Amino acid sequence: MSEEKGDIPSLYNILTTAIDEKDKAYQMRWEASEKAVSAALVAQEKAVAAALSATEKAVSKAELANEKRFESINERLDDLRGYKDQSAGKSSGLNAGWAIFISIVSLLTNLVGKFFK
Repeated sequence: MSEEKGDIPSLYNILTTAIDEKDKAYQMRWEASEKAVSAALVAQEKAVAAALSATEKAVSKAELANEKRFESINERLDDLRGYKDQSAGKSSGLNAGWAIFISIVSLLTNLVGKFFK
């Protein structure tokens, strides 16, 4: 019987030692996993910040390009408006010239017609 009593405490010691070792191993795994997740989150935050910065730069460049394009379009429109106004001025001047010419011709025909009647 004394052997049985000796065996139970030694078996208890063996089991508690094994359980403690497993607990330590699981604790180390848990801590390593936490560190890995933490490092991954930090890396992800940095990647998102870099992507956001690149996106902001791209948007800024696109806005500048649009502004330049619209300025160029406005300049072309102004040139076309000036050309149209200039052409309209010539054509209205030409139309007025024809009207004056026709008026003079009709006046002369009336005068000549009255003198030779």
